[in-house]
Amino acid sequence: NITEDYIEAEIKAIAVRGIAFEREEAQTFLTARSFDILSTDIHYCSVVKQEPQKDHMSKQVKIAQADSLIQNWSLYGMISPILHSIVIKQIKIADAKAEYRVKDDTHTDIYKLDKFDFMANNFKIDSAKNDINRFKYSDSFAFNATGIHGYIPSKNHDIKIGGLFLNTDTRQFEIADIKLKHLSTKTRSDYMFGTVKSIKVEELGYN
Repeated sequence: NITEDYIEAEIKAIAVRGIAFEREEAQTFLTARSFDILSTDIHYCSVVKQEPQKDHMSKQVKIAQADSLIQNWSLYGMISPILHSIVIKQIKIADAKAEYRVKDDTHTDIYKLDKFDFMANNFKIDSAKNDINRFKYSDSFAFNATGIHGYIPSKNHDIKIGGLFLNTDTRQFEIADIKLKHLSTKTRSDYMFGTVKSIKVEELGYN
């Protein structure tokens, strides 16, 4: 019986090529030609614990505190105590897969990803990217995810997506083979079902 959050991860290989450190005016700069992560398998479980009912104002304060914490996170904020900037010509993640579970007293929702490939060109983190509203850390990127499955009894849903593809160089985005069905008709929750063969977006902008 799982009562606490846990994470398990296996990584076949991490390769960094052409790496160099520079020091200038008491600041450290890292550059690399490539950074590759191969065959990652991640399993994460989040346990949602039921808390005693609190008044509405207390809940709103808790949400506001969480939002404030999230806004203080940025890639630069995480690396700045060690490095002033990171520049990597190409980042590649290949053959990654993941499973994410959300467990409470009544349900366990399971989200799976069979295969994920990602590539980013001219990746850079520095003080100019230390804005929560800016997510452009690279000149271009692409990813391809296949075998996406969400088994979600808490919402009475089972959803499968054959593939999810995005490439900012070719300006293409596609979601393929979407299948949604309900888990039960004997429920107080709404339910729906259907299939979508493909959703495509051409000439996608990336600024």
